[in-house]
Amino acid sequence: MKSLFVYFLFIQIIFSASNDDLVITIKSTRNNHYTRLRDIAATWLQWLPERTYVISDAWDKKLNETFHGHFIATNCTPGHFRKQLSCKMGVELRVMMEKSAKWSCHFDDDNYVNVPRLKEILGGFNYKEKFYIGRLSTGPITAYPEHETFIFATGGAGICLSHGLLVEMSRYIDDFEKTANWLQLPDDVTLGYIINYLLIVNVTENFYFHSHFDSLMNIPISKLKLQASLSGMNGEIIHNVNVNAQIEIDNGVVGDPLLQCGDGHIEIRFETRAPFRGLVFVEDRLNDPSCRSPPSDGNGIRNTSLKIAFEDCGTQRVYSQSPRGLFISTKVLVAFHPEFLTKFDRLYYLKCFYMEMERRLQKQIQISMPPPTMHRANIPMPICRYEVLDGGPTGPPVLHTIVGQMVGKSKTFELISIVDDGNGDRVTLLDDRGCARDKYLLNNLEYINDLMAGREAHVYKYADRENMYFDCEITISIKEPGNELCEYPNCPNPPRRRRFSNATSREITVQKSIIINKNQTVYEIENDMVTKASFLKMNFNLSQFGFCASSIGAIAFIFINLTAIFLSTTLVFNTFANLKSSRK
Repeated sequence: MKSLFVYFLFIQIIFSASNDDLVITIKSTRNNHYTRLRDIAATWLQWLPERTYVISDAWDKKLNETFHGHFIATNCTPGHFRKQLSCKMGVELRVMMEKSAKWSCHFDDDNYVNVPRLKEILGGFNYKEKFYIGRLSTGPITAYPEHETFIFATGGAGICLSHGLLVEMSRYIDDFEKTANWLQLPDDVTLGYIINYLLIVNVTENFYFHSHFDSLMNIPISKLKLQASLSGMNGEIIHNVNVNAQIEIDNGVVGDPLLQCGDGHIEIRFETRAPFRGLVFVEDRLNDPSCRSPPSDGNGIRNTSLKIAFEDCGTQRVYSQSPRGLFISTKVLVAFHPEFLTKFDRLYYLKCFYMEMERRLQKQIQISMPPPTMHRANIPMPICRYEVLDGGPTGPPVLHTIVGQMVGKSKTFELISIVDDGNGDRVTLLDDRGCARDKYLLNNLEYINDLMAGREAHVYKYADRENMYFDCEITISIKEPGNELCEYPNCPNPPRRRRFSNATSREITVQKSIIINKNQTVYEIENDMVTKASFLKMNFNLSQFGFCASSIGAIAFIFINLTAIFLSTTLVFNTFANLKSSRK
């Protein structure tokens, strides 16, 4: 048997689609753990390590590790008889249902399974339909006590069930052992009864499946690679497969491999007993040149290595919270033969952990505000005027008038107004709030716009006084940003105010000069800003109401008239004198 397993290590590896397409269950017993199962682990298990399950009647911790945790110990009694075999077959069927692969195959522990060729054969069928694939052992048999005939596929050669058929069988699986005991038939025959007789599904016979009843003498060595499964009696195997001298490889890995977890890659290095002439490659990535080592150049070097980038060859990344970091893992196969897998080959599971470092860096940073930027703005001072206008705010200035004439007073925000006779007799017209004190003299002001206020009034005068002098204090309010209106005084019985604002004002007092109260800065009105009236306007006024003249104007007027009379008289006298002289 050993020679058979060793020979088939030369079958070329053909990696097909995902391993999820196929599940294999192996039926075994305690006595075969370290004979048949050991050989399977060293040979064809490497084609399908994660989807192959051993169903045995005894637990074995070491074999469970060898078969990647897929060693299942049943409660079946030890032995190789009908009852024990049916018990383990029921467990196999439940495992197949649980894994729910496209194809589920049963083999005995004395079978050699050519997994790539098996996948190739199964790929020719639709797994969604009901297929019962295997090798007929005998002709139709009779089922007792029903006396019905049916056919079955022998379990010694291997049996494959499609997913569609397994779903149809689900209602019979839990009672499989009871059904076998009721029929008094072996496990593979009971399986045929359920499939062929109850479900009416015929056996799809495939002659690439072989049991121990087949003579390997009838299979040419050149055709062995085409077979899906092989078995046989010891005598036949020894005579049919006699190739030990050809395949003996005296090499192996020395010590533990050296794993280097680099920046962006994983590198694995192996030391070997003899010059290495094989390949190192990532599992399921043999055909990718970046995932396998280059072919040996025959220079006798006794080591080999493989460098795998994180982004290549399907490396797995798993983020860990405790400890915080990143796991990078992959599987690498060391094959000492350049074309085939042998019992000397090894599969390594590589895992690198990159810890996330938490480091606090403290550095004092002094932050200072930039120096203040000086922005200067000059506020132009308004030109302050106080005028008495004839007929309204648009009339000409009045310098001479008579009592009772209607005139308009105009000023820029008058706050306090005082009238003076020039000899110290002063009367306040507007109080400190800008409100009228005597409405018969001057009523509350009307604010024409932001920089002009005025009020119509009748002309009045001091008794026995020809001139009147007005003394005014004017407050100028500077508008703050966002405030568009000026605040006007709220006087009793006020006229309608046009605008109102709560803006805070800074008071500027004007009295022959402008005084800024808050900053105590004095602004003097330049001489060229003061409008001076001519002599005629100051002493004479001619209007629709009559002719008025000041005392100086009256004296000037009399003087001019007397001068004119004197000159006229003199001129006339001279004229007559000249005429009289000429007559003589």
